[in-house]
Amino acid sequence: MNFNRSNSAVNSDIRSNAGNRSSSQSTRQTKRLANALPLTFIFSLVGVLVVYYQFNLANLQSSPMVIEVGVESNESQEEGGTSGGFQPVAPIERSPEIISIADRMESQYVSESIDAQQALTAIQIKTAYHLEKTQSVLVLMIESLMIRKDYAKALALLELINEADRIKLNQDFYYAKCLSKEREKSTAITAYQNILARDPNHQPATINLGLLLQSEDRLAEAKALYLEAIEYTAGSRKAKVFAGLGDVELKQGFPIAAIDYYQRSIEYRPTSALTWRKLVRAKVAAKRPAAEIITSFERASSLAPNNGRLFNDYADYLFQQMQFKQAVNILRKSVSLSREAFEQRLHLLATYLELRRPINAKKQIGYFRKYMLFDHHSEWAQAAEQYMAKNYRESIDTLRATLKKGRNNNFAYFLLGRAYRQLGLPKNAAVYLEKVSEDDSFFNLAQFHLAQVYTEAKESQKAMPVLKALLARIPDNHSIAYEVADLAYDQRNFPVAWSTIDLAIAAAPQEKKYRLLKSRIAWRTDRQAESIQLLQDLLAQNPRYKRALYRLADYQEKYEQPKEALETFNKLLEVSREYSDTLYRVARLQVANNQPELVTRLLQEYLEGKNNDIRARLLYAINFCDASLINDCDKQLELVLKLAPDNEEALELRQKYFPQQATQSQEEIAGAEI
Repeated sequence: MNFNRSNSAVNSDIRSNAGNRSSSQSTRQTKRLANALPLTFIFSLVGVLVVYYQFNLANLQSSPMVIEVGVESNESQEEGGTSGGFQPVAPIERSPEIISIADRMESQYVSESIDAQQALTAIQIKTAYHLEKTQSVLVLMIESLMIRKDYAKALALLELINEADRIKLNQDFYYAKCLSKEREKSTAITAYQNILARDPNHQPATINLGLLLQSEDRLAEAKALYLEAIEYTAGSRKAKVFAGLGDVELKQGFPIAAIDYYQRSIEYRPTSALTWRKLVRAKVAAKRPAAEIITSFERASSLAPNNGRLFNDYADYLFQQMQFKQAVNILRKSVSLSREAFEQRLHLLATYLELRRPINAKKQIGYFRKYMLFDHHSEWAQAAEQYMAKNYRESIDTLRATLKKGRNNNFAYFLLGRAYRQLGLPKNAAVYLEKVSEDDSFFNLAQFHLAQVYTEAKESQKAMPVLKALLARIPDNHSIAYEVADLAYDQRNFPVAWSTIDLAIAAAPQEKKYRLLKSRIAWRTDRQAESIQLLQDLLAQNPRYKRALYRLADYQEKYEQPKEALETFNKLLEVSREYSDTLYRVARLQVANNQPELVTRLLQEYLEGKNNDIRARLLYAINFCDASLINDCDKQLELVLKLAPDNEEALELRQKYFPQQATQSQEEIAGAEI
């Protein structure tokens, strides 16, 4: 609008300009239905004040600040403020009269009682064709529509104003934003570029242009724009610029650089859940340690506790990392936020199976059925139910019936592998576990079961490469590291066993069996003193750990520390008198201490539960013979020789204490041979 012309000339220009666009306006308006109720006078005034407040706030060049966090959709949308380096040239009247006219016109416009051109004509009539008043009503309507996010109707009004007048009225930013929201991206990019050509420090235009360039994969242009914007943006907008740079770097395949930019963004806006989520993605891409990634996930989820997509990402990460104990709560939260999160329900079912929580798994099958997406999901639920009831053959039949070419069969393959494994058919189990696709969320878990299947089938040479590859993908999973170390120990590959058990202990120092295995590896690699020290350190924290007590006592005896060994075995007896052959081991050590009566009591107690233990019964016989209890000695030797006729030590004892019986036995044997 030209302020120097007469009202009639201005109206003529507006009509002419509007006429050129009437066709496009009509098309847009027929496609969009307004759903808002007419605004009251008070609400219109409040809306104007909100815009005015945002306008002034955007000009603050302040230090990093904290903003209120919202859900992801709000955080990622374009900037809404119009502030740049200049104010509107044309005055905007905000009197009660003008606000009232704008309110009435907007009510009719959003209800589609009138279109944009009719609204303009009605405004002109009500303002007596007064140029400034007409402009003010239009601007107030556009500002209100922008607050209501009715971009289609706002754009229709903005297109009634020529470019020069949009600039004078400071509506060019709204025009560019509406174009963007209405998916006219190319035109929107040009509009934002024009704004920055006039005002290079226009922060909202910079950010929105960057977002558009990113969406069009014009990454080099977006990066250059953001790098310049670092110099003149402030507060939350500087945070958005750094986040934009992170987006560009991540999309270009440079996650480490992206991490740096996201962290700098968080310095200016520490409560942005979206930026924390982006930081997590970059860390995952950079293969950062799981503990670090989980910490970032925790921070993001605490800022956005109702963001379903965030919790889905978090749950999927934990599941694929096979961190099932942590995954349960996050998966439950995920499905509570989105009942249709079918993939997460599958993960939750599988997680309960891994944790051996059948009651929870059965409950999940019910939800599984309720929210299933396709018909074959019902059969999956039935198969899972049959599996839980240990009807493995029926489960296999049901699952095999669901297999079809072109369908996602990965869960079916996984459950088939488990069912065959339960039936003790490792070859069949391996066939289906190997079918799970590498890009599927069940792949890691299927590979873990595949390695166990190979181990159970005594094919450790096949199990080891599977476990090593799995550990390479999930280097922070202590369970996998332990499995590798344990298998390497069995294969006498002690260097691999030593390095991987250290990985397991570093990830889970509280796991007792990991430190116990390390002591065993140390012993087998001629580090006896270190092995004993490892066990002593373990028992200092877990004094009633039976396996460690037994192992320590055993090593102490072998390391020629009988006194220490006896003391440790006695501690074990205080914990459990039935554990392994502890009673026999104590009795054997007490022989050297000349305690025949104690030895007799210990062996008698031990043999009540394990009467076929040849070593213990032979020691029992020796103890009787040494005590000159010949009849008892003879009886025990007879029992030993019944269990092991060729036991050399028993034969020597018989020859020593009962030579006639020994000779007679030899003659009987010779006669039998003749």
